[in-house]
Amino acid sequence: MTRPFDLTDRVALVTGAGSATGIGFATARLLADLGAHVVVSSTTDRIHLRALELDRGDDPLGLVADLTDPEAVAAAMAGEKVGRPRNSK
Repeated sequence: MTRPFDLTDRVALVTGAGSATGIGFATARLLADLGAHVVVSSTTDRIHLRALELDRGDDPLGLVADLTDPEAVAAAMAGEKVGRPRNSK
């Protein structure tokens, strides 16, 4: 794939990426294909499966959080409640 621009060494947080067929996960795949390290989030544990699907050798993250809750956002940004994919390195 020819990259229209390079996102290498950039980090992208994509919310609402829990569905394998949804726009959130499609966006996450595109950003990963452009070189970004992508962190995906949703309100369910299935986000860990989506993170594994994005693995480009950079240990992807899946974050389970309700980002409409300010306390959950603060905890997530502080590194709490961050779930690593079950098969990560």
